Amino acid sequence: MKIEHPPNRGLEIRRHLPGEEKAPQEIYFEATRRSNSRDYTSEQVARWVAKHAGLAAWTSRLAGTKPFVAVIDRRPIAFGELEPNGT
Repeated sequence: MKIEHPPNRGLEIRRHLPGEEKAPQEIYFEATRRSNSRDYTSEQVARWVAKHAGLAAWTSRLAGTKPFVAVIDRRPIAFGELEPNGT
């Protein structure tokens, strides 16, 4: 996906902040339902979505992975997680 934005709107990459779990959750679900559905079975996609469907489960996941978020105009537009081994 190509993201275009005017030059005066900088892209910031930072750690996820407590209290903004909803935005990465929505990004994850949208990507899982749209992008991943082209490469994985509907059963796999359904399991991934169901596993983190509740905000409490999602908040717990983010607390454990300490993700990075990409932000434009104080709005998270993407996020990424690293495994403990750096992958």
